[in-house]
Amino acid sequence: MPERFAKPQEPQATTIWPCNLAAFEVFCDCGSQWRYVVPFGDHPKPMGIERTALASSMDMLGVQDRRDTLQRVQVMESAALALMRR
Repeated sequence: MPERFAKPQEPQATTIWPCNLAAFEVFCDCGSQWRYVVPFGDHPKPMGIERTALASSMDMLGVQDRRDTLQRVQVMESAALALMRR
């Protein structure tokens, strides 16, 4: 059976380091803000999170160090894209 159809596993508890908390909150807040491109005759392909949504989320969440938070979100976004594009 392909991995994508495998039975979901129970969620495991994890620890989020304090230095990553703001980025994690922004990433979760933007969960529905992914940009997709639809190549002609093909399936939609995820390209990344809308940058305007990230900025808005950071504003609403009161993020102080926006540059550092953006860089941390981009690391999570890159990992998520690798999984989404399988």
